[in-house]
Amino acid sequence: MQLDAIYRAGRIHFTTPVRLKPHDIRVRIDIPDEEIESMPQPPKAPQATPSGFIEELKAIQAPIRDLLQSPQNTSLSKEERRELRAEAWEEKRRG
Repeated sequence: MQLDAIYRAGRIHFTTPVRLKPHDIRVRIDIPDEEIESMPQPPKAPQATPSGFIEELKAIQAPIRDLLQSPQNTSLSKEERRELRAEAWEEKRRG
Protein backbone atom coordinates (compact mmCIF):
# COMPACT_ATOMS: atom_id res chain seq x y z
CA MET A 1 0.00 0.00 0.00
CA GLN A 2 1.26 3.48 -0.80
CA LEU A 3 0.55 6.31 1.61
CA ASP A 4 1.32 10.01 1.33
CA ALA A 5 3.15 11.65 4.21
CA ILE A 6 4.94 14.87 5.12
CA TYR A 7 8.25 15.07 6.94
CA ARG A 8 8.17 17.87 9.51
CA ALA A 9 10.48 18.56 12.45
CA GLY A 10 12.12 15.13 12.42
CA ARG A 11 8.87 13.17 12.15
CA ILE A 12 6.83 11.69 9.35
CA HIS A 13 3.13 12.60 9.40
CA PHE A 14 0.63 10.71 7.24
CA THR A 15 -1.69 12.98 5.25
CA THR A 16 -4.55 10.56 5.96
CA PRO A 17 -5.06 8.99 9.38
CA VAL A 18 -3.81 5.42 9.52
CA ARG A 19 -3.23 2.97 12.39
CA LEU A 20 -0.36 0.54 12.00
CA LYS A 21 0.10 -2.72 13.87
CA PRO A 22 2.36 -2.38 16.95
CA HIS A 23 5.47 -4.12 15.61
CA ASP A 24 8.39 -3.28 13.32
CA ILE A 25 7.28 -2.66 9.74
CA ARG A 26 9.65 -2.28 6.82
CA VAL A 27 8.82 0.81 4.75
CA ARG A 28 10.22 2.45 1.62
CA ILE A 29 10.40 6.22 1.41
CA ASP A 30 11.00 8.12 -1.84
CA ILE A 31 12.64 11.51 -1.27
CA PRO A 32 13.52 13.88 -4.13
CA ASP A 33 17.30 14.27 -4.44
CA GLU A 34 17.13 18.06 -4.16
CA GLU A 35 15.54 17.71 -0.69
CA ILE A 36 18.49 15.78 0.77
CA GLU A 37 20.97 18.01 2.57
CA SER A 38 23.58 15.34 3.33
CA MET A 39 23.81 11.58 3.38
CA PRO A 40 26.46 9.28 4.89
CA GLN A 41 28.52 7.34 2.38
CA PRO A 42 28.02 3.56 2.55
CA PRO A 43 31.14 1.66 3.65
CA LYS A 44 33.19 0.31 0.79
CA ALA A 45 33.31 -3.45 0.52
CA PRO A 46 36.82 -4.88 0.42
CA GLN A 47 37.62 -6.08 -3.06
CA ALA A 48 39.57 -9.25 -3.58
CA THR A 49 42.49 -8.77 -5.89
CA PRO A 50 43.05 -11.57 -8.38
CA SER A 51 46.82 -11.33 -7.96
CA GLY A 52 46.46 -11.71 -4.17
CA PHE A 53 44.35 -14.81 -4.68
CA ILE A 54 46.87 -16.28 -7.11
CA GLU A 55 49.74 -15.61 -4.69
CA GLU A 56 47.76 -17.29 -1.90
CA LEU A 57 47.20 -20.36 -4.09
CA LYS A 58 50.89 -20.48 -4.97
CA ALA A 59 51.79 -20.32 -1.26
CA ILE A 60 49.39 -23.16 -0.53
CA GLN A 61 50.79 -25.30 -3.34
CA ALA A 62 54.47 -24.55 -2.58
CA PRO A 63 54.98 -27.37 -0.01
CA ILE A 64 53.43 -29.88 -2.40
CA ARG A 65 55.54 -28.62 -5.29
CA ASP A 66 58.67 -28.91 -3.14
CA LEU A 67 57.73 -32.44 -2.14
CA LEU A 68 57.07 -33.44 -5.73
CA GLN A 69 60.40 -32.04 -6.90
CA SER A 70 62.48 -33.52 -4.07
CA PRO A 71 64.93 -36.37 -4.82
CA GLN A 72 63.22 -38.59 -2.26
CA ASN A 73 59.98 -38.27 -4.14
CA THR A 74 58.43 -41.41 -5.46
CA SER A 75 55.71 -41.20 -8.04
CA LEU A 76 52.41 -40.17 -6.55
CA SER A 77 49.09 -41.10 -8.00
CA LYS A 78 46.68 -38.37 -8.99
CA GLU A 79 44.57 -39.25 -5.96
CA GLU A 80 47.56 -38.87 -3.60
CA ARG A 81 48.41 -35.47 -5.15
CA ARG A 82 44.78 -34.36 -4.74
CA GLU A 83 44.85 -35.45 -1.11
CA LEU A 84 48.06 -33.53 -0.44
CA ARG A 85 46.63 -30.39 -2.08
CA ALA A 86 43.42 -30.71 -0.07
CA GLU A 87 45.38 -31.17 3.17
CA ALA A 88 47.57 -28.14 2.41
CA TRP A 89 44.51 -26.05 1.57
CA GLU A 90 42.77 -27.06 4.81
CA GLU A 91 45.92 -26.36 6.82
CA LYS A 92 46.21 -22.90 5.24
CA ARG A 93 42.53 -22.14 5.92
CA ARG A 94 42.81 -23.17 9.59
CA GLY A 95 45.75 -20.86 10.03
